[in-house]
Amino acid sequence: MDTLLENGTYALDERGLPIPITGLRALIQRLLIRLSVRKGSFLPDPNLGSELHRLPCAAGEQTNRLALHYAQQALLPEPQAKVEQATCYLTGEGGLAVRITVKIDRQRYPLEVVAL
Repeated sequence: MDTLLENGTYALDERGLPIPITGLRALIQRLLIRLSVRKGSFLPDPNLGSELHRLPCAAGEQTNRLALHYAQQALLPEPQAKVEQATCYLTGEGGLAVRITVKIDRQRYPLEVVAL
């Protein structure tokens, strides 16, 4: 069981208690954490995270292929999730974001993370 995260902190119910999550919701939250955290930045587990932050700030096929590779590497510890596609795009703030399609039990789920 995990605790729901919202805006970088624990989400609380009407009683002020952390909201527990399980199953698919917990898995997707773990996937987003693995994709969003810079690999090597979490001292208790230096292998946690991705290298998406290393992507060049340019959209295109080469960047998409590299993003796919980085996403696949980041999600290796979650074998039930298979990364199928990654598409990079420039944000309005001049950063780079990545849309990632993950397949879990025959269903596809779109995930999105800011890379830069």
